[in-house]
Amino acid sequence: MLTTALIYKDVFARLKQGESAYKTLPSDHDWMLAKKMCDKLKLFYSVTKMFSGTKYPTSNLYFPKVCEMRLLLDECLLSNVEEINVMAANMVGKFDKYWMVIHGLLAIATILDPRFKLKLIEYYFPKIYVNDSEKHIDRVRKMCYDLVNEYQVKNSDWQDTIPMDLQIPSMEDVHEHDTMDTLAAYDLFVSSTSNVDGLKSELDYYLEEPVLPRAASFDILAW
Repeated sequence: MLTTALIYKDVFARLKQGESAYKTLPSDHDWMLAKKMCDKLKLFYSVTKMFSGTKYPTSNLYFPKVCEMRLLLDECLLSNVEEINVMAANMVGKFDKYWMVIHGLLAIATILDPRFKLKLIEYYFPKIYVNDSEKHIDRVRKMCYDLVNEYQVKNSDWQDTIPMDLQIPSMEDVHEHDTMDTLAAYDLFVSSTSNVDGLKSELDYYLEEPVLPRAASFDILAW
C-alpha cells in the first residue's frame, strides 16, 4: 500500500487543493518515512512471498534470506530516523528469539546445497557475529559431523542385522571357497583396513570440493 501511495504523492497534494473536506494530507516527513519504510521492508516482502511457496523446495533458500534480514535489522538500528530505530529494536528482539532456535538447522540445510556448503556460512557469520564468528562457524561444522556420526552408528546397528549370506565371509570361508573367488581374501582385507569413518570422510570430501556455480536453472532435487 505504501508503494502504491508513493506513486500518487502529487495526486494527494492536488486533492488537498481541490477538496476542502480532505484534511489528512501526509506531511513531507510522512512521505520521507514512507519511502524509507518501503526500502527497508522490501526484503521482508520478498522473503514472505518465497517462504509462502508450496510448489518448490525452500529449506535451502531460507538461510541466506534470514541472514540478509538480520543484517538489514542491524542497519535499521543505526538509522537516523527515530521511527525506523524503534521498529528495528522491536523486530530484533523477536528475530533473535527465533534465530537462536532455528539457525543451526537452517545452516545445515544450506551446507547441503552444493552451491553454498560452508562458504555461505563463512560469508555471513563474520557480518552477523562480528567478534566471535569462528566460534559459531565451528559450532555449525561440528553439528554436521555429529549428525554424520549419528547416522554412522545407526548404519552400524543395521550392519549387525544383515543376513548371514550377505555379510563379509570369515577367513575360513575364504579359504574354503577361494577356488571359486580368488579375490575373496582381498575383499576381507579391504574391509578390515578401510577407514571406519568412511561417512565422515565423505563429508570432508564434499566440503573440500569447490561449490557449484549459482544458476537460476539449478535444480537441487535433481542434483
